Amino acid sequence: MQARRQFLKSSLGALAAGATSLKAAADADVSTLADVAAGFQDFVTGRMMDSDGLCRSMLHQDTLKPWTKEQLAKLDQAMVTDWFKNTHD
Repeated sequence: MQARRQFLKSSLGALAAGATSLKAAADADVSTLADVAAGFQDFVTGRMMDSDGLCRSMLHQDTLKPWTKEQLAKLDQAMVTDWFKNTHD
């Protein structure tokens, strides 16, 4: 299971794929970056938003739905607690 930081790191890495520097990534084709941004927006609004318009912070990696009590019960509770340790969200 990827941690949130790893997800963001690999996502940002995909944005800069082929770039040899941060400046090259910033100068990348705007339509490509816009496509990536649209993909993120579609995922968040289509998968992460609940019926009240709130954004869920964690989804089960296999179902891409909120975790159930049964799924959480199978995990090491220290690991689950660590997911939210020192986070501001």
